[in-house]
Amino acid sequence: MEDVIAKRVPCDVLILEGSFKEEGVKKDGVEVSSLIHAYAKRAKHIISAGTCATFGGIFKQNDPENISGFCFDLEEKTTRYADYASKLISLPGCPIRPRWLSYYPTK
Repeated sequence: MEDVIAKRVPCDVLILEGSFKEEGVKKDGVEVSSLIHAYAKRAKHIISAGTCATFGGIFKQNDPENISGFCFDLEEKTTRYADYASKLISLPGCPIRPRWLSYYPTK
């Protein structure tokens, strides 16, 4: 966790799971949203895995003013959309289907 907080972990693909809250969520004293933004800027691809990460999901119902998906607030684009849309892959669905996330063709 120390390397993650220090932003020393390489990140080609950032997979986000769960709804997004811009402020107020801390891990080891660090704002989680600041870590997500730091890694999102460096990642080549960002995957919002599941309905919560994509649109805010069921958690949006409890805190509609502060919770959203990473790039969508229900069906509306968030302010983050313009920054990350070119590398965003949204995979809504609850729970996320492993085949959709890993993409392996079936015969």
